[in-house]
Amino acid sequence: GDTLTADVSGRYYFHVFTDAATSGEYTLDISYDGQNDAEAGGDAGNDINSATPITPGSYNGYMSSDDVEDWYSFDVNTGEGITVYVDSLDKSDYDIHLYNPNDELVHSAQYYGEDTLEYPADVSGTWKIQLDMFPGWDETKWPDNYFLYGSGPYELELTIGESVEAPPGPVPQP
Repeated sequence: GDTLTADVSGRYYFHVFTDAATSGEYTLDISYDGQNDAEAGGDAGNDINSATPITPGSYNGYMSSDDVEDWYSFDVNTGEGITVYVDSLDKSDYDIHLYNPNDELVHSAQYYGEDTLEYPADVSGTWKIQLDMFPGWDETKWPDNYFLYGSGPYELELTIGESVEAPPGPVPQP
């Protein structure tokens, strides 16, 4: 069979054809392997302890029903602003969760489509981001008549150092 090596993340199409004089049955078997999330040569880490190290910049990645989370880590100094932008393509919906160097969840961006998370670092060290599918492939999280989001590529952009606003704190209750 033929093998295609994809040079960019995205949707690929296959066109099977014959000339008008011939016809018949055929079998088409398509599989993919060799993810290259953030150009790391494989799948990004699947949990907080195996996060893939990155530096500020733009990256491509991919998630599917067999790969529902991608984790990345990066170093930040106190006072630097962290901005994480994710655009999930192909009608998927991926969310961003930010963890401090103590592995505590400090902020999330969970909107449909593109997400931007901003957070001013309050401690120096290695911070982590978790990208996951909303609500993922966990059937216990699906509401009735829920439309299941599909697999697909995403674009990730990390910026460090710019001034950002802290997320709003809890609203005081009377």
